[in-house]
Amino acid sequence: MRRYLHCGWILVFLLYGCASGPDVASMVTRVPAVTGQSVAGTLVVGEVSGGKETNPMWMSTIDDASFRQALFTSLERSGLFEQALLTGDGEYRLDCEILAQEVKPGFDMSATLMVRYQLSRAGETVWAENIFTQYEAKMEETFYGVKRAQLANEGAVRKNIAQLIQQLQVFLRK
Repeated sequence: MRRYLHCGWILVFLLYGCASGPDVASMVTRVPAVTGQSVAGTLVVGEVSGGKETNPMWMSTIDDASFRQALFTSLERSGLFEQALLTGDGEYRLDCEILAQEVKPGFDMSATLMVRYQLSRAGETVWAENIFTQYEAKMEETFYGVKRAQLANEGAVRKNIAQLIQQLQVFLRK
């Protein structure tokens, strides 16, 4: 009986594997660079909170450090600001909190993400918004459930950061 139980666990790990967190490069948004002049000044990507470390025995989740790096890289590539920084001082500072994240298991896995962004200038909040996004990873993308969960999380982050950049474009151009 024990032998069959061990074989069963081996089969589970072969079929489903261990969960890993989203890949930073796959979370970077592909929003086209801003045309025209950048907003004067630099942006410091500040604190990110509310993320969760992935439990390898469970499901992929979005952690603070990976989200912050994807946010920084996306903003840097967007051209919205003259310069984006991870440390130091800048004219603007963007802090964010991951308010909610969830992956709904199934053949097609859906990830939802709610992030609160706060843009400050000279210590004063000038813009704040909650952005909700959802992304569905299809069974056709990968058979492995933990990989579909990872792809769904990565897609939800990409969409969330893309919406942030679009909203900041509108706000900062006023």
